[in-house]
Amino acid sequence: MATAVTEPRHGWWDSVDLGKYEYDLADLNYAVTRAAERALELDAHNLLAHQILARQYLVLGEPELAQEAWRHVFAAGGAVA
Repeated sequence: MATAVTEPRHGWWDSVDLGKYEYDLADLNYAVTRAAERALELDAHNLLAHQILARQYLVLGEPELAQEAWRHVFAAGGAVA
């Protein structure tokens, strides 16, 4: 997760292209989602991965998947930030 979040997505000179940030944010969201999905492949009981997916699926416009992850988190006594 740390690698997905801290990966450089643009250089200083790219800052003049305001449309670039839209792609950078999309890339960040997909990278975080994929990392959490992979974590669940390795350990289906990984509550942090379920928490991240509950949030990320909402961000990516997948409310059904978000609701499933959200229920799993709440059933385990967790919270989604």
